[in-house]
Amino acid sequence: MDKIILLYFGFGFIALGSIIIIFRKFIGKLYDKMDLTDQEKNHFKNNVIPLVGIIFIVASVIFFGLYFINEDIKNKIIYYIENNKNIFLLLLATLAIGFSLFTVAIRIFKKENKFFSKYEPMRKKFGDSKGNIIHVAEYTAIPLLIGIYLILKYFKIIF
Repeated sequence: MDKIILLYFGFGFIALGSIIIIFRKFIGKLYDKMDLTDQEKNHFKNNVIPLVGIIFIVASVIFFGLYFINEDIKNKIIYYIENNKNIFLLLLATLAIGFSLFTVAIRIFKKENKFFSKYEPMRKKFGDSKGNIIHVAEYTAIPLLIGIYLILKYFKIIF
């Protein structure tokens, strides 16, 4: 890849991320067409939109880093990643299990409405029992199963 492309992507992503963060109040026109509560609209305007902008800015920093990095250092980083790629499975498994345990703790302390913005709308849409089952499956059971699978795969117990 030509190095100048990395520089262009860096400038493009930092501009896009900055525009998203600065003009996040005006991006919310799509929410009027969607069936969202005011709490959900505020969640997207105040949390999701700025997070997307921050992700673009982080991506621009990565592109700038790739542009300015020495070829020798880049080759050492690639060599390290290729030889230690199984550590990624362990980190991902740890994150998935940690998230699952965090959601279990939230449920034990009855703080679902405070931490889960989609919990109440899901219960309203599907009913209390079905909405709760879907939410537990999505946020607790599936991450736990994925984490266990990745740990077993890391220790080569399964293929």
